[in-house]
Amino acid sequence: GIPLKKINKQKMNLLRKSLKLNNKNFIVSTIGTIDNNRGQEVIIESIATLKRLIPNIILLIVGSGTSLELNRLKKIIKEKSLQSNIKLLGYREDAHDIISISDLIVNPVKNIESFGLVSIEAMVLKKPIISSRIGGVGEVLINKKTGLLIKPEDPVLLSKKILLLFNNKSLRMSLGKNGFDRYHKLFTINKMCKKYYDLSVK
Repeated sequence: GIPLKKINKQKMNLLRKSLKLNNKNFIVSTIGTIDNNRGQEVIIESIATLKRLIPNIILLIVGSGTSLELNRLKKIIKEKSLQSNIKLLGYREDAHDIISISDLIVNPVKNIESFGLVSIEAMVLKKPIISSRIGGVGEVLINKKTGLLIKPEDPVLLSKKILLLFNNKSLRMSLGKNGFDRYHKLFTINKMCKKYYDLSVK
């Protein structure tokens, strides 16, 4: 389970400032190890399409990876002239705070996803989520209610869903609120402990 955490607005403003972000930016974040499975290049492709439609869009990529993987992403970002739209932040202890300042969380995983802890973190903070329909993600998110589930490795479809949420603040808020309610129903520490206990005594 993930504990309920409160947003410290002053801390969030300082974080935005340190990352050279302003209140006009539409901030999309993806969090996870940088490797071929996590699909960071899929969302980079989407940002290349969207930057003409959403000039103030910023993608924050959080996660560590080998120098080979990092250089692969840097090459794509440079080739598509996205240096002003994408920030590679590396591993961050404050991933929770990154989620807090984000407008949208995207999980573009390609092949394997066990459970989706980042999605639950986003639900705690009432953030809308777009995720590949992979592995255990479907146990966490309900499509079109607590998030948007899409087929993996489809940057065009991902672009359309990001644009949909950019243009529809009420939908973003609705997905975030429903996600928060689902977190309270299923994923608090007490609820998760009870599930494990029930399984162990069967």
